[in-house]
Amino acid sequence: MKRLTLLCFRCQRMRDRVSDGVLSAVDSQIAATSLLLP
Repeated sequence: MKRLTLLCFRCQRMRDRVSDGVLSAVDSQIAATSLLLP
């Protein structure tokens, strides 16, 4: 049971990291477009 909880926790952390990467990618994309715009 404890192993399953640990696995879920690691899965959650991985999903958080992925969403963080997506958010930062979107942020950098927005920053790049705002730089291109006058």
